[in-house]
Amino acid sequence: AGLAALLAQRHPQRLAGVVMHSGVPPGTAHSSLTALAAMRGRRATPPVAPAAGTVLPPLLVIHGSLDGVVSSRNARAAASAWAAGAGAVPGATRRVQRGTRHPMQVTDFRQGRRVVATLVEVQGLAHAWSGGAAGLPFSDPNGPDASRLVWSFAQRVFGRLAGG
Repeated sequence: AGLAALLAQRHPQRLAGVVMHSGVPPGTAHSSLTALAAMRGRRATPPVAPAAGTVLPPLLVIHGSLDGVVSSRNARAAASAWAAGAGAVPGATRRVQRGTRHPMQVTDFRQGRRVVATLVEVQGLAHAWSGGAAGLPFSDPNGPDASRLVWSFAQRVFGRLAGG
């Protein structure tokens, strides 16, 4: 997840959007040792600084509040750094719950009318794919469907590119 965001940060013109699920902020790890510290949320998040005249692609960050492998602090750090690099500010956090699935705290970071980053903090989700198949490791069927969230994000991003 962090590598995808790092690539988008360094080559924003090549990517339409970026999704991070349970990852570390871009640029926080440079070795195995720093990766472990970054996963625990113990590394400073470097600023996201796109080259002059470039626009960062939209970012979607999904993370579980009970993740014991990758600290949930990383999610807010990644979204906040991305937003700051684009000159965006956070809007009001809203609670979203679909049926009996884990609720989400969703925060959009906007620069004007453009959503630069969306942070989805899934309450009660450990280190697992949110909404994944029951019985599989690192998969939580009780979480909101991350695949649907990603698909919806991709539709918005590519719809924007197509002028829709």
